[in-house]
Amino acid sequence: MPELPEVEVIRRQLADVLPGRQVACCTVTLAKAFRNLTEAVSAPCGEVFTDVRRRGKYLLLDTDKAHTLLVHLRMTGALLYDTTPVERSHVRVRFGLDNGAELAFRDVRTFGSVTVLTAAAAAAYPPLTKLGPEPLGPDWTPAYLYAATRRRTAAIKTVLLNQEIVAGIGNIYADESLFAAGIRPTRPARKLSKVACRRLCESVRHVLEASLAHGGTSFRDYRDSTGARGDNVRYLQVYGRGGAPCRHCGATLAKVRLGGRTTVYCPHCQR
Repeated sequence: MPELPEVEVIRRQLADVLPGRQVACCTVTLAKAFRNLTEAVSAPCGEVFTDVRRRGKYLLLDTDKAHTLLVHLRMTGALLYDTTPVERSHVRVRFGLDNGAELAFRDVRTFGSVTVLTAAAAAAYPPLTKLGPEPLGPDWTPAYLYAATRRRTAAIKTVLLNQEIVAGIGNIYADESLFAAGIRPTRPARKLSKVACRRLCESVRHVLEASLAHGGTSFRDYRDSTGARGDNVRYLQVYGRGGAPCRHCGATLAKVRLGGRTTVYCPHCQR
């Protein structure tokens, strides 16, 4: 599933091309992929994009008619911008634009969605209002993390995956951040000291920013809005490398299941 860096890469790209563009037409080929929860049955046709935002793993495309297109890519979704329409498989929703370009929502496994809401409804939408702070924002601090973990007996890896604690982190960046911080993912969250919380807070920021610089992480499905793959897979230290040698110390990387998710860590570097 695309995580914060991958979604942010797409946001930045679309923010360069969508504002000021009018939606000329909308074609839906899979009904469950598109929900119009507004009073205007034709929305967003005829509307002009004004902004492209992100919250956690959600993309929010605002229009001049006080509507917001809420996009969640889930497992295999992609939001692709083509200067001229391109024939692609598994495209579920197409937005034709006034300049001849096309914004296509492609989703192989059909778990993703595009939901049209009024701006007011989007601001109060429970999946968004329940999200924790942005890990690249000012509210993600060592003090916040320390306070949020005091009564949590769950493993710190599980806590990082809780979107109500911190928004946008998934399996890839939880493993990578914990490795960078030298913290074993199985450690109970409440046992993290203030020093450990500071290391982890800083490591999360560093790992996410590095991935952004590399265009995100692509294994099979993730593509940015131009259809290009992210290059961050070349820089992963532990994720997906269970049984391989640690690139820092040479120890064999351990692989366990935490909360139903495969987790990889170095038993020597992480305590």
